[in-house]
Amino acid sequence: DYIVLVKPDDTRLYHPDHSLISLHFQGGDEGPALKGAIPYITDGKGTSEYQRRCFATVYDDDGMVIGFVMVSCHTRSLRLLAQTELLRVLFLYLVSLAFGAIIAVMTARGLRRRLLGYEPAHIAELFLQREDVLNSLNEGLILVNQDWQCEYMNRPAVELLSAGDLLTPAQLQTLIKDEIQKLAVQEDLLQVRIKRGDSTLLVDTGPIMHNEKRMGTLILLNDMTRSQRLAEELTGVRHIIDALRSFTHEQKNRLHVILGLLQLSEVREAMTYISDTITYEENNSQILNTIQNKTIAALILGKMNKARELGIDLQLVKGSFLEAHNDYLSAEDLVTIIGNLIENAFEAMTDDSREKKIDLFIQCSGEGLVIIVDDNGEGMDEETKQKLCKGGFTTKGEGHGTGLRLIRNIVNRCHGIFDIESEPGEGSSFTIAIREKRKRMQGGKNG
Repeated sequence: DYIVLVKPDDTRLYHPDHSLISLHFQGGDEGPALKGAIPYITDGKGTSEYQRRCFATVYDDDGMVIGFVMVSCHTRSLRLLAQTELLRVLFLYLVSLAFGAIIAVMTARGLRRRLLGYEPAHIAELFLQREDVLNSLNEGLILVNQDWQCEYMNRPAVELLSAGDLLTPAQLQTLIKDEIQKLAVQEDLLQVRIKRGDSTLLVDTGPIMHNEKRMGTLILLNDMTRSQRLAEELTGVRHIIDALRSFTHEQKNRLHVILGLLQLSEVREAMTYISDTITYEENNSQILNTIQNKTIAALILGKMNKARELGIDLQLVKGSFLEAHNDYLSAEDLVTIIGNLIENAFEAMTDDSREKKIDLFIQCSGEGLVIIVDDNGEGMDEETKQKLCKGGFTTKGEGHGTGLRLIRNIVNRCHGIFDIESEPGEGSSFTIAIREKRKRMQGGKNG
């Protein structure tokens, strides 16, 4: 704002306001400049208003002080300059902030589209849920890329391929390439069997496509042994097989006894034994007349033979009747219910100090189907009974409890009644009642 030249006598030699030339300098801060001080800056009031001023001494050729130069700016001008710069910086900041916000919104929208609309926290939650679900499956899942490098493998897959041996990831990778890739070179596999330890695995593979391009392969592993066991549980085949095995074993024992008696020339004893056997067969014939469904009759006879081997008296209660084709349950469902109830009763017989007895009652009429199995086994307390009624509980340890769950599923499907009465040390009574008739298949009978 001002440039002023001042002579050694402190009078102005030059001032922008010519009327002030030759007048004394105002401010009182020029003393050091007249004494030859190095340039310095001061704040003070000039002729009209406050200023920030810089003083520099002027010398002649001989080094003598001949005056000084003062350059100043109004404090108001500096304040206005600072405000202008602040507004400029604030403007640039706001523009940058708006530009950054636009970019952030566009980037977030792009990411949301790529993430199918999910937030990161939701994705993390879904990932953990997926891990829990995939690891809870009985089937093994393996995802491999185009080079057959393993990208993902759930816990059941590791257990099935390891077959009891702890394998490193490299060994598992080699196993995948050696056992599976060589089978799937030409086309995708369906139900191909491979052997791992004592188990046989069923292998299915399918392509993973993206934009009509194969990105990898999904491998599905199933334990064939476990699948067969589950199928036997669901269809009741296991109970029929056990019954036939017990029946065959019992008949073979009788023949051995007769052969032994004849070899010992105990003809009379042999005749007596044969007579008893005929009586036993007559009892079996009565059961066949009472239980006209041959599958269920064979099941009951087999269970009776097994009961004799276990020292248990299994009786079909008088008044029982089941026609060949009933209106309430299929033969498979009957095998599952009766077989599992009798097996549970067998396992409840742990006290060898008293007579073991099981009573089976089956009654089918126009009013419904009733199945009752009573035993004098160890019984259950109220807490155990309530847990059994809710399902998903067993007192037999790991690997058991499927039977009652299957029974409950059948009863629930038919809107029936499943009742348990039991007292510790007194035995248990399982009652099943079905009133709702099933729909028969058209064009034939569903036994």
